[in-house]
Amino acid sequence: MLPRLLCERLCSLNPKVDRLAYSCFFRMNIETGSIEKGTKPRFARSVIRSCAKWNYELVQRILDKEVTTVDQLPEEYRPQEQRFEDMVADCFLMNEIAQKRRANRFEHGSVIFQNREFWFKLDQETLMPVQCQEQARIQSKHLVEEYMLMANILVAEYLLEYCKDKTLLRAHNDIDPLKKTELGEFFEKIGLEGVDLTNAKTVSHSMERIRREGTSEQLTIFNRKFLTCLTQATYVTIEDKEPLKYQHYGLNFPVYTHFTSPIRRYADLLVHRLLTICLKEQ
Repeated sequence: MLPRLLCERLCSLNPKVDRLAYSCFFRMNIETGSIEKGTKPRFARSVIRSCAKWNYELVQRILDKEVTTVDQLPEEYRPQEQRFEDMVADCFLMNEIAQKRRANRFEHGSVIFQNREFWFKLDQETLMPVQCQEQARIQSKHLVEEYMLMANILVAEYLLEYCKDKTLLRAHNDIDPLKKTELGEFFEKIGLEGVDLTNAKTVSHSMERIRREGTSEQLTIFNRKFLTCLTQATYVTIEDKEPLKYQHYGLNFPVYTHFTSPIRRYADLLVHRLLTICLKEQ
């Protein structure tokens, strides 16, 4: 959305430089992965000084205990102004909580689709692909995803309480009833019996049962056919809308918004502005 100079250098959280940010603070229970009872999240404009810029692959190697000392890191990944051992401990703690949150989320109805993703290596002169490889599903991506979802939910709940009908939400509606009936009949014809499409939770549990008891081909067919019936997620305000109209079906969240990516999504900037207005009024 922004020029590369801004999004990759001037606005990005690069090591050893101060960056203006919007932060969401919350206390979590390490045993359950939920927000600590009796506490409320806090939002504030902040200054972040990052000590290192790591990628998913490196963090995964740390979680797999393939990288255990700072000497194993390339120079550009070595932490600045922070101990490597402390960062590793933080990674393991955050991952432990994130995995609990992820398991709980799917148990309560978030729908997971096992879409295969690929990366391509291009020839520098012709820009034609010379290598293709399937991207692995790794815990380090799940780690970041769970805290991103948490921040987006907490901001949505706060705005809904204090901004009322001005709140900008990311809504994802349920499948059209007619399409749902046709989908159920299709699954029965191909031998996928007992699929329950009542709501996101029953769909998630049906998908998990196919994953455990069915074949990879059946799971692929289920994923692809189900995806074709889903509606597109949209941005909505809550004025004159029923709660079911602004829930997020795929994630199975009552409310959800986009807060965490202001560099690449304009909607996040709007949410930041709404949050600023609400905080000033408080």
